Amino acid sequence: MRIILIFFFLLIIPEVYSQEKQLKYSIESTSVISIGKRPPFWLFSNQYGKISAENNSSLLQPSIFKTLTSDKKFDYSFCIEPIIKYDGSGKIYMQQWFGNVKFYFLQFSAGAKEEFFGNQDSSLSSGFILWSKNARPMTKISFEAPNYTVVPFTWKYLEFKGGISHGWFDNNEYNNNVWLHHKYGFLRLGGRLPVHISYGLHHYAQWGGELEGKKLPNKLKDFKSVFLVRSGGTDAPGSESLNKLGNHLGSKVFGLDAELKGYTFAFYWQTIFEDGSGYAGRNYKDGLFGFSIHSKGKNKLISGFVYEFLNTTDQSGRINETDSIKPNGLIYELGGNDNYFNNGIYIAGWSFRDMILGSPLITSPAIMHGNRFNYIQNNKITAHHFGLEGFIGTINYKFLYTYTFNYGTNFIPIMPAQSQHSLFLNTTISDKLPWNIKLSCSVGADFGKFYGNNFGIQVSLLKTGCF
Repeated sequence: MRIILIFFFLLIIPEVYSQEKQLKYSIESTSVISIGKRPPFWLFSNQYGKISAENNSSLLQPSIFKTLTSDKKFDYSFCIEPIIKYDGSGKIYMQQWFGNVKFYFLQFSAGAKEEFFGNQDSSLSSGFILWSKNARPMTKISFEAPNYTVVPFTWKYLEFKGGISHGWFDNNEYNNNVWLHHKYGFLRLGGRLPVHISYGLHHYAQWGGELEGKKLPNKLKDFKSVFLVRSGGTDAPGSESLNKLGNHLGSKVFGLDAELKGYTFAFYWQTIFEDGSGYAGRNYKDGLFGFSIHSKGKNKLISGFVYEFLNTTDQSGRINETDSIKPNGLIYELGGNDNYFNNGIYIAGWSFRDMILGSPLITSPAIMHGNRFNYIQNNKITAHHFGLEGFIGTINYKFLYTYTFNYGTNFIPIMPAQSQHSLFLNTTISDKLPWNIKLSCSVGADFGKFYGNNFGIQVSLLKTGCF
């Protein structure tokens, strides 16, 4: 199947050459030098898995791409982006390779693409609670309406967006050929008003594949069970016959946006659930709560600010028993002890190439690699996250500060909880440099008992242009 996808987007590349200045290129060179146990947290987190967790690394990232034109009813885009990395051993791999076709408000894409999901701030946030920028892109096929589109006969006050995807996880020491299911849907109310209210749901599932050589259910009827979040049949593992087929994760997402006198304000709340108790809201204390404010003016000293609070310590409480009356008598339902991002069948859990797919504040296996019973070793945290951006003259800056308490997991707690401070400062110069080159310099630092004390510098040079 992946060979077919590669062939699909290779077919459209020659057509691009007939369109003047539609084909673009970029070449980026990045180096990281650090001291301590590893690079500072924000130097390698939320970088789409490009930056190594090793102390010193370099990479070269050339790309050829075409972007979508917003005012065209029919258009297409594509990207081919390999990475040549050195972090103790040379590696060459494809970071992005995808083709995308747009027809009115609908889009079909195939390949591996760096994506952004969630209603959090696009530049300063710690990341969407379930699918951040932390891991490398996964091979997927998607059909979606990715941008808000007016619902007919609502006087343009009601809009929707949504989509569905099928993806492929890479093999690991425990599971092979595991599939990804993702669907989402959102409604937004407000239209031309200065205030918008939005609500939506993301549903993810790992399913199919093999567990240590034994095939797991992967037929069409099994996809129906995954899609509708139902239990498996007699051929499913015991736990998935009693519960739901596959490893399911979800998030209810709420948003309030407002524009006032040259500023935009946003409030957002992202829940997290992995079972019925979470979906029912027993873990209402858990989630990502955020606020952002941005100025519409240019070159201001402070043009954006973000504050976020992340809590994942409740996890629906300890294992608890709830009585519920059913037609056939008294049923005991177990809840609690959710153990976010871990799973007994898909043992690498909610990670891809040892990087957490969700919020990077839940510690990636690349940093703390657990065992088959507790692969993700730190999923109970509280975090305060601040972001600031603006301009000092013509230099654009971004500053992040995150303070976390880390409690481990319910099965293997960290006692006492360990605190950590992580800081990041990035400056970008794009004016007055020859050959349209952009220079980006970043400094990161960690202080605390959990990640230890780390300090690092990252320097990037980016050259873009058209053929």
